[in-house]
Amino acid sequence: MRGADTGAGREVATGAVVDTLRPRPVTTADAQRQAKVFTTAGQPVATSTPGVFTRAAADAVEDAVWSAKRDTATGYGIAVFDVDPGHGSDGQPSIKVTHYHAVGADPVNPGTGVKGAPTPDYTEFETFTLVRPR
Repeated sequence: MRGADTGAGREVATGAVVDTLRPRPVTTADAQRQAKVFTTAGQPVATSTPGVFTRAAADAVEDAVWSAKRDTATGYGIAVFDVDPGHGSDGQPSIKVTHYHAVGADPVNPGTGVKGAPTPDYTEFETFTLVRPR
């Protein structure tokens, strides 16, 4: 990622171009999906049910070039960040990110519908590396 794409989104209500501050990828190989984006501040408001609040829907959408893969099997996971500061005058700093998910940790596994249970077992789900030229 490098910088932000100006005017990359569009307002849901009118279709007008809006600045969502979408990150600008250096390269991408995945099909683009639409992401819902909040571009204006909004506080949750009380509903008619005591203690229950609601928030307005996202007001813009953008192509999600920044999203690589969605983990639909579980809502639980961890990410490990390995930082390499780069060495010498021409070394490039980088961060390798590895996401591990814990299938079965959800109360009900959304992929199978089977009741889950806490698990200490994590499986590698995705790895990517961010590099920044000096």
